[in-house]
Amino acid sequence: EGDPIGTIAYNRYAAGWIDPTQVAIHRSGIGLYTLGTVDSTDIQLLILPIENGHFYALGTRRLAAYDAALPKAGVEVYEVDQRRTACSIDTLFPTSVYPTTADWPCFATLARIAQTPAVPGIDGIAHVLSIDEWVDLGFINVTVIAADTDTFTVRVEDTRTGNRFIDD
Repeated sequence: EGDPIGTIAYNRYAAGWIDPTQVAIHRSGIGLYTLGTVDSTDIQLLILPIENGHFYALGTRRLAAYDAALPKAGVEVYEVDQRRTACSIDTLFPTSVYPTTADWPCFATLARIAQTPAVPGIDGIAHVLSIDEWVDLGFINVTVIAADTDTFTVRVEDTRTGNRFIDD
């Protein structure tokens, strides 16, 4: 029962529903990004790398279509951890590419994905940012500075030097 809801941008990308040209990676410094909603041609996924295999993923949700029943529209923030130490199972089958289980990447349903900041209960919305709302992610600050019917504009400030995101 209940209303259907869509899925987060990271999952849509993993499923192949977001083209790689619609993914932006913020490497360092200050940047402004316009994030589009589902089915737009704008950027739909913004990656904020922490370290190899560990990053924040930002996407948008509008109160329309599959997301009409959500409690709040805005920019969602998720921490995604694909490092081997974050995997939800202890062993995987080794291959010639990954000779030991310690080398095997953590991906798909094995990765750890968490709303950020942490949200108590199933109805929490602290991880969804509207206009003039912000989140401090330690060395990265994200602020939603504008929105229209199809996009949200975010300002990202990263105080570290360049980082990288590897699409496994």
